[in-house]
Amino acid sequence: MELAPHTTRLAAITVSVALGLSALGGAPALALERTVAPDAPGPSAAVPSMASAPAFQTVLDTVLQNPDTPVTTMPTPVEPDPEPTSDPGVTPDPEPTPEVTPEPSPDPGTTPDPNVMPEAPMPEPADSAEPGSEPRGPNGGIASNSPGPATAKPWDESMQLPLTHANRALIGDNYPQKYKNLPLFPVTWDEWNFAHRQCTSFVSWRLNTANKVKFSNQYMGRYAWGNAAEWAGSARSVGIRVDTTPEVGSVAWSGPYYGGASEFGHVAWVADVLNDGRVVIEEYNNGWAGAYGTRTVPANAFQGYIHIADLTKPFTKTTKPVISGVPLVGGTLTASLSGWSPAPAKVRYRWLANNAVIPGATQQTFQPRLVDFGKRITVETTGDTPGYKPTATTSAATAAVVLPDDNGDGLGEAQSIVPWNTDVTGSGRPAVVGFGARGVQVAVRTSSGLEPARTWVSGFGTANGWTTRSHPRMLADVDGDGKSDVVGFAEDGVYVALSTGSSFGAQARWTAEFGVSGGWTVEHHPRALVDVTGDGRADVVGFASDGVYVGVNTGKSFAPMKKWYAGFGTGNGWSVDRTPRFLQDVNQDGLPDILGISDSGVYVAVNTGSGFAKAQRWSPDFSGNAGWSALHHPRTLADVTGDGLPDVVGFASDGVYVGVNTGKSLRPMTRWSSGFGTMNGWLVGAHPRVLADVTGDGRADLVGFDQNGVTVALSTGSGFGTPARWSGEFGAKSWRVDEQPRVVTDTNGDGRADIVAFSNSGVRVATSTGKSFTSSRLQQAGFGATAGSWGVRYHPRGSSVMTLSQRPTPTLSGQVRVGERLTARVGTWLPAPVHVSTQWLRDGKAISGATGREYTLVPADRSAKISFRVNATKPGFAKASQSSAEFLVAAGTLVSAAPKVSGTPVPGSKLVASVGAWGPGPVTLAFQWNRNGTPIRGANAAEYTLTKADVARRITVTVTGKKTGYTTESRASARVKVPGTPAPPSSPPFADVPKTHPFAREIGWMSTSGLSTGMRQPTGKTKYFPKSAVSREAAAAFLFRLDAQKTYAAPDRPLFLDVSKTHKFVREISWMNETGLTTGIATGKGLQYRPQSPVSREAIAAFLFRLEAPRGYTPPRTSPFADVPTTHKFYREIAWMYDTGMSTGIAQPTGKPKYEPKRAVSREAMAAFLYRLETRA
Repeated sequence: MELAPHTTRLAAITVSVALGLSALGGAPALALERTVAPDAPGPSAAVPSMASAPAFQTVLDTVLQNPDTPVTTMPTPVEPDPEPTSDPGVTPDPEPTPEVTPEPSPDPGTTPDPNVMPEAPMPEPADSAEPGSEPRGPNGGIASNSPGPATAKPWDESMQLPLTHANRALIGDNYPQKYKNLPLFPVTWDEWNFAHRQCTSFVSWRLNTANKVKFSNQYMGRYAWGNAAEWAGSARSVGIRVDTTPEVGSVAWSGPYYGGASEFGHVAWVADVLNDGRVVIEEYNNGWAGAYGTRTVPANAFQGYIHIADLTKPFTKTTKPVISGVPLVGGTLTASLSGWSPAPAKVRYRWLANNAVIPGATQQTFQPRLVDFGKRITVETTGDTPGYKPTATTSAATAAVVLPDDNGDGLGEAQSIVPWNTDVTGSGRPAVVGFGARGVQVAVRTSSGLEPARTWVSGFGTANGWTTRSHPRMLADVDGDGKSDVVGFAEDGVYVALSTGSSFGAQARWTAEFGVSGGWTVEHHPRALVDVTGDGRADVVGFASDGVYVGVNTGKSFAPMKKWYAGFGTGNGWSVDRTPRFLQDVNQDGLPDILGISDSGVYVAVNTGSGFAKAQRWSPDFSGNAGWSALHHPRTLADVTGDGLPDVVGFASDGVYVGVNTGKSLRPMTRWSSGFGTMNGWLVGAHPRVLADVTGDGRADLVGFDQNGVTVALSTGSGFGTPARWSGEFGAKSWRVDEQPRVVTDTNGDGRADIVAFSNSGVRVATSTGKSFTSSRLQQAGFGATAGSWGVRYHPRGSSVMTLSQRPTPTLSGQVRVGERLTARVGTWLPAPVHVSTQWLRDGKAISGATGREYTLVPADRSAKISFRVNATKPGFAKASQSSAEFLVAAGTLVSAAPKVSGTPVPGSKLVASVGAWGPGPVTLAFQWNRNGTPIRGANAAEYTLTKADVARRITVTVTGKKTGYTTESRASARVKVPGTPAPPSSPPFADVPKTHPFAREIGWMSTSGLSTGMRQPTGKTKYFPKSAVSREAAAAFLFRLDAQKTYAAPDRPLFLDVSKTHKFVREISWMNETGLTTGIATGKGLQYRPQSPVSREAIAAFLFRLEAPRGYTPPRTSPFADVPTTHKFYREIAWMYDTGMSTGIAQPTGKPKYEPKRAVSREAMAAFLYRLETRA
């Protein structure tokens, strides 16, 4: 007898138990047999020996009472085997071509079909006996005997009844006392014409008393039912059902020698049928003891069951079970049963694939395996209720089992070694591409959304014979032009349709290899398009039975395939459902490497450019031996630290674990999140979990589609943050992976991954804000189940693009003005290596020839906005561009020199201006000679001849340089004083200064030189007011008129608190400050000038000294003035006034003159000071 299929959960072994009637009448014999399950991943632990039946029964009861209890919990890491279960470097299969059927099929003979009765020796029916040759019972009918040994004794009630598990009370030993007290021999015939104390006599008694059937050896007109071994044949001859289904009140029957029975067979009465399928029987003469007994045994401990008058009735209403869930490898299917009357107390399950029973699949849920790929799943449910006939109904079949395909691209997740790149226009944005029934549909993505879908090429569809079951189709750039092309693996090779940017060209066969006719199958041989040579063109990489083969891209075809590595194939123990394989650059050398996760750890074979080096184990973590299962624990690669290296991320039962990539190995895995695992309700096939950068920080984040929406946990670089709800859409309650695929990809080029979801009504997009996903918007009314009849099983579709994880914004340094050199920094682009090209832009347009990292601004850039753009490319990734901030280019600053004046400063002589060096050349120069800062009309040459009007004046020359793109620069020479006595005015200019005034000449000069215009009176006359004090604002005006270039303009912002922009002398006072003649007066609130205050004699000395700036002047050691000690803060300036003859001081009756520094300067004294300053050059 073989245990029920679900007992194979015990370490993948089958335990066989032989329970029967031994010749000595002892306890049931035990036989243990170890059998490795067909789909076992590797050697199993040895089964412990069992010394006795009770010990085994305890184990058996535990398993049978708890069929859902797993043997181990997941994923508690354990010490792995020192070597992988199948070394990826070992190549047992020498053939280069993969086998058409490389996976063994389960042996259908290992599990008996419970609906087929096994063959057993069976005697002829009793009707074949010669009439009159048999003994007869009390009623004259033919009597039948199943003799036992003469030593057998009746049961004396001193023995314990064997343990049973009946749900109902047993009837017990109510066999007539008159028979059970008799010895076995000589035989006494009972009233049913059977030998007393035999199994047949007891069952006849029980049928008469419990089943209320007048059963006898001649029941239903039979000549004789015969010995126990003959009962099944006798029952069939009169139309009584005999099968392998036990029911309460039925007769358990075994033919000769079945299950330990004797040559006469054995019968028993079924007292109960347990929920787990075992049977409780009551019987006589087990072990030829001639006594009562009861046992609980598996249903197949007996050869069959005779249904004479079962003590059950049919259910009044039954329904077929319903299967929910997605029929995909590793997914979870759940059977539900409702609507029965009465409701079954227990439901038994049996799952079938293409109508064949699946061994061990007897639970309410079932996870399809790789061997179920392409098959339709049904479930048979049997309802059990005490008193009712067990009834079985079968569900409708599911669709064919497919490989997990969360994103709807028609490739199982294990086949999606490299994701689609649907950038078919070269814009860097993912279009929506779908393989319809008769052609490839494309909806181009623009900055505002999706354009209407169009057929870009005919073919590649179901109407052309293409199926997801056999013919993978992909989008990859195979000609290196930056636009993705269509690549399909057909029966007879690989076909390509190149993108023109607005359509696909006619399909052409690029190689006759890698097709179905070459033995390549979807379920065993993943194939991918990836650039393994580094030339920018995607090559074909296929994982065959005996290794990894590559068809190098020539630009127009794929070269004959060559074996690049003798490992990672099915012949080495690798399979799509247990041992994932990836093609990614794990060491940043620019070439994709193989990373595979086997039963003993993570192995990496580094790409050399012409092959893959011997695989090295980078980590013992994430392995099957450590408890990781593809059915429950997806593993993937993603850069979660932001360093450009892909890390291993695994979804365990208790959270998310990460093995950080160092470029040479993986660090020991650590738990980054306690969510997103099976313990939190996340299931393969129901709740897609992906890694994508949704914030644009260069680190991949966790994005999970749970029951109610989208949950995100952001990467910090060393862990995942608290999961947060980012969207209330796209949850499993209304979205199914086999009907409404969802993709996480950057749709708008902002560096943040968005959601593209294929709803029934079309393509919906929810963009990332960096903190959540926006409400989705229908961007395309197509590509949906009801919008175009698109189905995942038939019509692959997608919208995705691999984006560079680090896309830094370039920065500029330097002065942004014409003639200056700017330097750009492009930053570090990841994952490395990334090819970058650069371009300088003027108002957003490329500057011809400006492609370096440095650029010197030219006149054409003046007033334009200058920026710098980086264009980045990497095979298999979307093109990316980043531009610096724009900067307004200011006019350049000319290199200039102050002109120098040579010549003798006397009237009639010529002064010559020497300009010095100006640049960058050529610079156009203009000259202007000035008298006291005021331009001299007509004096615009490099030379100037002095006139009498220049006497006592300050002569300067201003040189102005002009160049396109540059600011106009003006430089003035140092002043040249023309000494002498100027001619006085013909008449006094001021009414209050007659010719006899002691300072008439000086004050008259103030008028003729333009330094003072006086103050007009109401009478019309102008007065000078010589005795009045000079205010600080008037002093500023006098000095400005004397020395300043009249082109000077005051700054917009006033320099002194008490001089506003509207002050009448703001320009003159500002010039005083900017030339250093005054620093103002510091107050608690800021600087003041105090324009109305009188200027002191010490202050005017300071102003004039600073104006003239005499070089090397040293004041005398002895002060010339009695009231100005050498320690006076303005001693130097006042002493200079004396030494230059500008002031002789105020004579005293005796001794030295005084200067009276604090005394206000009168207007006549001011005239004298300035006259002397100018005429005594």
